[in-house]
Amino acid sequence: MNKPFNKVANYSTALMTFKAIQKICPPYLSKRFILCGNGGDPNAQGVNTRAGTEKKIRKQRTRNKFDSKTFLHNATNIWNELPVDLRQTKSLVTFKAKLKSHIFQ
Repeated sequence: MNKPFNKVANYSTALMTFKAIQKICPPYLSKRFILCGNGGDPNAQGVNTRAGTEKKIRKQRTRNKFDSKTFLHNATNIWNELPVDLRQTKSLVTFKAKLKSHIFQ
């Protein structure tokens, strides 16, 4: 069965984002994603927020229409729209299985 291109692209983007957050990809990509709240935001100063406990990524400011088409912008949107239990998964194997069932249902 053929899968729609946008679903395959969203799967790949979410998988790369997971690897970046878990720091199992190159550092130049990992340091681009900043989690909200206590989840990695250096400006949080110990403040617990709902976005931080849900492992959401802080959105980057877009200056023009081209910024909104970048990988970082799209990855942030895809990641923040995933269910909380999926974002809080620690294991890569478990994340892949849950993500596949979530996207290709």
